[in-house]
Amino acid sequence: MAEGLNVLNEGEPPGGLTKWEATAWRRLYNRLHAQGYQLRDRYRPGWIPSWTEKGVQFATVLERHLESEFEDAIPNDESHRVMDATRIADGSQVILKILVPSSADKEEDELTANRLLSSEPAASHPHNHCLRMLEEIDLDDFGLQIIVFPLYRPWFDPPLHLVAEVIPFVDQLLEGLSFLHDLNIAHGDIKCLNVLMDPSPLYPRGFNPLKIGRYARPYSLHDPPPECTRLSAKMRYVYIDFGACQIFDSAEARAAVPYKGKGTFVAPEVRVAGSTDVIGNGVTGRMYDPFPYDIWLLAKLFIDLGLYKCIAAMRPLIQAMYADDPASRPTARQCLDGFRAIVPTISWGMLARIPNPMVTIYFTPRSWAEAFMGPRRAADAKEYLHRLIDFLVRTDGVPRLEL
Repeated sequence: MAEGLNVLNEGEPPGGLTKWEATAWRRLYNRLHAQGYQLRDRYRPGWIPSWTEKGVQFATVLERHLESEFEDAIPNDESHRVMDATRIADGSQVILKILVPSSADKEEDELTANRLLSSEPAASHPHNHCLRMLEEIDLDDFGLQIIVFPLYRPWFDPPLHLVAEVIPFVDQLLEGLSFLHDLNIAHGDIKCLNVLMDPSPLYPRGFNPLKIGRYARPYSLHDPPPECTRLSAKMRYVYIDFGACQIFDSAEARAAVPYKGKGTFVAPEVRVAGSTDVIGNGVTGRMYDPFPYDIWLLAKLFIDLGLYKCIAAMRPLIQAMYADDPASRPTARQCLDGFRAIVPTISWGMLARIPNPMVTIYFTPRSWAEAFMGPRRAADAKEYLHRLIDFLVRTDGVPRLEL
């Protein structure tokens, strides 16, 4: 499906709009502008590629990595329904997400969850670690709704450098999940890429939205260095993407629900026996409790990041969260209390250590590394790090061109 959307739209020059860009974002450009949001020039009706105006071939842009000079050459070929934009009233950077409410209950649940979490009293609650919706835009004539969010960055970009920086990350994810469950909302798709951070402490002057996410940086665009560290700023981490959520009216109304194949990872209670935990290996229709399911998903995130290695005291907690039997998993509140009991026992020496490489450079498990970086690029990155460390050791930590 995604590959079909990424093909060049009929009649477009090399480097022109993909089929999805032309049928969705260019079609919405004027309407969104009237609503107070400006898309990039690439999607303006009548757009002429900037490189053609200067007599440059698109192949040359790619070969010489001239994207910083011709930013309109960069397509939206990953998250098709999500697009960066500028709010005209104040120049703030935002993200727009397309929903098709009539297409599936997934869209309705996502909108309901965002409305609940972005309105009072939940919106201002200090335990609410979810990205808050700024506005809804109804495009009834297009059969669409647009939800608007502030532009955040992936939590791992820029990287964490000390174990001490990992502590608030874990604490906020646990606190945020406990808050969601108290509201009788189960997220359903907790994973690394569904966690973002508020970039404003690190990037008070903003940043290029085309440059975020180190797993997707094939372009030569400038990304400013952060203006402070995570330790000197109060960081905020949030959950996003409630397309797989389950919402109940009350704690008493909670009940087992049929598995519908939503989300990325498959917990043991709905998994085909003997299969792996990736989507497609679940038994559609099998009944499960979505709240301990969330606990397992968050444990998997911690395991994938190797947190049980860089914070050994977390191992028993993570093992309990990752139990095959959902009835034996702790609640979100118990997980939070357990983690907060662990933190005072962590030594200063441990807090000052460099975290596991999966945390610092987002080196995901092999399947994810291959999906995002490709096996060759992943191997190249490992080799580069080994050489860099060896070089710094041999030069007493002072980088120089000659030994």
